[in-house]
Amino acid sequence: MAGNDIKLQNISNFFKDPIKESDGSLLGYKVSEEDAGKLNDLLIKLNERKKNLKEAQRLANIGHWELDLVHHSLYWSDEVYRIFGLEPQEFGATYESFLKHIHPDDHDLVNNAYMNSVADKSSYRIVHRVLTKQNELKYVEERCIHKLDDNGNVVRSIGTVHDITKTVIYEKELELASNVFKYSTDAIVITDAENKIVSVNNAYEK
Repeated sequence: MAGNDIKLQNISNFFKDPIKESDGSLLGYKVSEEDAGKLNDLLIKLNERKKNLKEAQRLANIGHWELDLVHHSLYWSDEVYRIFGLEPQEFGATYESFLKHIHPDDHDLVNNAYMNSVADKSSYRIVHRVLTKQNELKYVEERCIHKLDDNGNVVRSIGTVHDITKTVIYEKELELASNVFKYSTDAIVITDAENKIVSVNNAYEK
């Protein structure tokens, strides 16, 4: 590798010369000074990209998660914790714990969407509500795909959680304003900057 042009290759490539005990148990790996330098550069690069990913997720209000169905473990990115209003130590990191943080009225909706997608081995997209421990209501868009083993069984689920609360609130306010305009008993006319009529409500037409 020359200069700063460090390719993100598989780290296992650096560990090809194992050091073993007389009984065959693994003690470690022998790494050349040159490879040690390359590995250090690679780890620095990976850490920087991890930081950039976290920042990008924070800016976009999108987090990601992975559910390992073989080992029954759940991973959340930092942004998912922020969206759910939790600290890592407050979360049990299981699918059951995740469901506890879904709005009660959306619990079955979310669970059925996931279970059906696993059964069908298909992706899904769903919008549901989250109720944080601070009683803050949020709307999230969740997407998920599945990874299969050689036998076609789902072994891992990978998904994203997008906080769309502001968008939903804006759309609801827009819908409310539209209904007020449409059904108001007062005659209302909307014009553009040149005083050309853009829209009128029913009362105006009458």
